[in-house]
Amino acid sequence: MSAQAGTLGGVAHGRHQDFYDWEFAKKVWFEMNTWEAEEKEWAKYAADFDLWMLEWKKNNQTAKKLLASYPPEKRKNIERAYDIQMAWDTWYDGLYWPWFNNYRGISQVSPRLDKIKALKSFDQRRAEANALNASSGPCNPQKFLHECGPWPDWRSPEMKAEERKLEELRAGRLKGH
Repeated sequence: MSAQAGTLGGVAHGRHQDFYDWEFAKKVWFEMNTWEAEEKEWAKYAADFDLWMLEWKKNNQTAKKLLASYPPEKRKNIERAYDIQMAWDTWYDGLYWPWFNNYRGISQVSPRLDKIKALKSFDQRRAEANALNASSGPCNPQKFLHECGPWPDWRSPEMKAEERKLEELRAGRLKGH
């Protein structure tokens, strides 16, 4: 199982205090910024986290108290997975889902050819944001960190396949005009 949107309650923008280890969370965001890298890191902690999540889903306050009683290694595994999940929720809710929802809506139903032509893929949108953040002038701080740096690309193969279907639909609608 990999990180899934909304697992921790749909937190849209992680703040320093929402993470157990802010430095680790930044490392996840900036260094493990591919789906494969995130999944590899996630696999290290998922077993302990998945069991603890059963308690979280019942009552997150009780789960937090229970976490404090765990042996240090198990607690650290859960905290690491929690931070990965929080970063993923923030990426999905704050960057990916708004783009996808807009792209899907315009691709499928917009009657306006100019809007359909103006759509940018997630790769294009991410490349533009990363170029802006890498420029020598003032950067566009990330919603996640309120710092400059690249957007991760944590799209799964399934997410990319859905995007390809939408791009084919968009191309077909453009061709028809």
